[in-house]
Amino acid sequence: MRTFEDVVEFLGTIPYIDEGGCAIAALAMYRWLVKQGKRPKIVYFYHQYDGDYNRNDHYINGTGQTVCSCCHAMLMYQGKYYDATHDFSRYGKLHHIVPENVVVDSINNAYWNRNFKRTHIKVIQKFIEVDLSDLNLKRPS
Repeated sequence: MRTFEDVVEFLGTIPYIDEGGCAIAALAMYRWLVKQGKRPKIVYFYHQYDGDYNRNDHYINGTGQTVCSCCHAMLMYQGKYYDATHDFSRYGKLHHIVPENVVVDSINNAYWNRNFKRTHIKVIQKFIEVDLSDLNLKRPS
């Protein structure tokens, strides 16, 4: 992929990428930009303070054992939020900036919408040319 816009456009063609694959898309965009020498961030958004927000807050801060999914994951880059189909100047107030390792733990260990088929991870990895081999192709049970 030549440009970040190409990456976003490609990800937008993956079925249900924003319905269970949003953190995977955010991680793929993140790793692609890091390879280009950029410094993006991954952001997890929540609708309200709830158990998932609190568990992730504790996990991120090293005081919790359980990591969860979120309502929506996006990439923050150059003052905008990106998912695989849109860019936003603002999404919501309740969020975490999530370290890469926590994103991987969350993808591998938390419940995510089952519409997204994880077999697409290999396709994403190949076409975007980023390593996603640390992601489980099998969903947690």
